[in-house]
Amino acid sequence: MTDALNMGAVTKQYPGGTAAVMALAAGADLLLMPADVAQAHAAIVQAVASGALPPERLDEAARRVATMMVWHGRTAAAAGAPAGGGGALSAHVSASAVTMLSGPCTGPLVPGAVRVDGGSPADRARFEAAAARAGLALGSGPLVSLIGYGGRGAGGDIAVALDAPWPLRDSTAPVKVALYGRSDGAFDALAAVLAGKAGAPGKLPAAVGNYPAGTGCP
Repeated sequence: MTDALNMGAVTKQYPGGTAAVMALAAGADLLLMPADVAQAHAAIVQAVASGALPPERLDEAARRVATMMVWHGRTAAAAGAPAGGGGALSAHVSASAVTMLSGPCTGPLVPGAVRVDGGSPADRARFEAAAARAGLALGSGPLVSLIGYGGRGAGGDIAVALDAPWPLRDSTAPVKVALYGRSDGAFDALAAVLAGKAGAPGKLPAAVGNYPAGTGCP
């Protein structure tokens, strides 16, 4: 399995999906986090069509990944845990990590309704589903600006960094939240904080602009 293929050093040196092709050719079976999945897929298909990447290499990678998944399912079942049952743990980690850089530490951040902007379409869909589960109406109220990977500072009423917290340094929104993830559990943790049903217990692991490491609600 590769390291993250969306790292700056990789995307600058090997643009256009070439890193995905080279990683497969080098023997990697699972490609982690290409910067552009569609572009990486297209580059792999083109490499196979041109003969630069043997189709047997794709078959081998697929067999290895499928074997790993079957092995994981069997070992998890033998240990008494459901296969792929890390969702509850992931949600717990997200709820423990969500960090308030600026804004109130108690009470609801939105008055029962919220708007959303930024992020990807999938991010906004997950946010809307989590907001509905938390009892928040959609389409009116304060504007939550989602900042995805590589995004810049945001305005609105509440800026939420979904991945690394660095874009919050340049955000003008009065409320700034670091979420560190974009899973359903992470968005549920965010919605609970917005609705005032949970606090934000996390602390910044490193300085973000004028916010020193350790910043967060007491």
